[in-house]
Parts: sequence; C-alpha cells; structure tokens
Amino acid sequence: MKLKAFTLAEILIALIIVAIVSGAVISSLKSMTAYSNRPAFQKCYNHLTQTVTDMLNDKMAYPDIPISDSNLTLIGLLNNYKEDGTTDTNKFYNEFKNRTLGAVETSPTVSSSKAFVAQDKSFWQITNQAKNSSLSDDVKIIEIDVNGLDKGPNCPNNFGSGTTPSTCSDPDRFDFYVYRDGTVQVNSNSSGYGASKQTQLDFLNANGYFGVKQN
Repeated sequence: MKLKAFTLAEILIALIIVAIVSGAVISSLKSMTAYSNRPAFQKCYNHLTQTVTDMLNDKMAYPDIPISDSNLTLIGLLNNYKEDGTTDTNKFYNEFKNRTLGAVETSPTVSSSKAFVAQDKSFWQITNQAKNSSLSDDVKIIEIDVNGLDKGPNCPNNFGSGTTPSTCSDPDRFDFYVYRDGTVQVNSNSSGYGASKQTQLDFLNANGYFGVKQN
C-alpha cells in the first residue's frame, strides 16, 4: 500500500496559518490583560449614561420647568424640588443612588461630595460644582473607581482637588461631567493615562473603552 505524505509546500502553508492564528490570539490576549479594568469601566459607563437618561425622562422626578418666563432653557437635572414642594440639594445624588443596584452610602474622599459603593464594589462620588460661573451648579462631577477603593491600582488620580495624575497602564479611576440636559462628558483635562500620559478622553478612545477603537 502506498502511503500519501504531505508535501513541503503543504507543511509550509499549514505552519503559516498556525502562525497567523497564534499571532491573532496572542495579540487579543495581550489586549485583554493590558486593560483588565476595561470591562468594569464599560459596565459603569453604561450604567451612568442609562441612569442619567432615565432620570431626565422621569417627569415625576424631573418635570419640564424653564429657568424663567424669559429663559425657556429647562432646569433639567438641576431641579432640586421634591414632590412635596421642598428642596433637596442632594436630589441628583439620591436619585442616582436609588437607581443603582445595592448602593450603600459611604464616606467620600472629598468633603463637599457624596459617595456610595454599588453591589459590584464600584465606588461612586458625586460633587455639585459650577463649571460655568454664570450658571449656578451647572455640572455634576462624577468620579468612579470601577473596581472599588480597596482594589488597586487606584490610578491615575486620587479623587480630589489639587491632585496630579501619574502614568497609569491599567486605570481604574475615571472622571465625568453630567450637565443639566443629561449630557455626559468625559473629563478630558487630566493626563496620566497610559505610558504616553494621554488625556483621559484620548486614552479611552485609542484603546477601545467605548467599544470601538479609534485611531
């Protein structure tokens, strides 16, 4: 019986295919391990944007109220009125916390803020701040440690005024602005993300944190 053997060309083709597949797998694994906190970021970011949208669309909590008769800009998420007509300066925080699974209030890292820990251990700190001096309480600053304060690397910043971010290869702390109209904006001022010390927005875009890698 004559046995059929592989030719040299067939063996070389097979080796080339194995090399290509192996390279793709190794590259994928490196990408996954390089940013192990990316899935937690995406989970927290999705919760942030969806919850803010749900709050703004809840007309019992946030009815359409213009700033004044002459200024029809809606107060939106800056509306601190409760259903009984009284006001609550922490309304946004309380509404957001109540819509977060397993949220338990905890001590903030900044005295002027309110903070809670969610069921998934993520740490959320919310601060009211006038980003625009002409508009009182124009923005909510939301700082998130996506894997919790008790788990590293706790970078690139320390959540507080006057801190300087350091280079961070696998960040777990992120800053966002939330505006009265429900717009969620990444804080793009701070640097220290990644080896090249990119701004937070550049780092997130370049490394696929929003689901699509942007060059």
